[in-house]
Amino acid sequence: PAGARSSDDASIIKHAREVNGMICSNDRYTDHCDGTPGNGGKDLRRWLRHNRTGYEFRVGSVEEAAYQAGRELPMSFPPVGSVYLPPPPDSETTETSHDVDGSDVVRRGPE
Repeated sequence: PAGARSSDDASIIKHAREVNGMICSNDRYTDHCDGTPGNGGKDLRRWLRHNRTGYEFRVGSVEEAAYQAGRELPMSFPPVGSVYLPPPPDSETTETSHDVDGSDVVRRGPE
């Protein structure tokens, strides 16, 4: 609905100010600063400058990010992929056969 986003923004700002929290958003809330009467807009702009941070997504590995941040990774990564998983229980094994028309028929576990 019209105005719902503006209302959401106002709620976020109000709550963050009440608890002296941080806002993680790429929205700079300039519409709220410009719409605040008197010195309120200037105060809100100053508060947002100290209590709002933006974000961005980058494609890359965790190792690259740690290197760029000047940090070392104190952990090892677990192996990934189905080859590292234990085999399924016998009750979940699959059997593939061919139907009369040549299509595959998959049967799971004992019937």
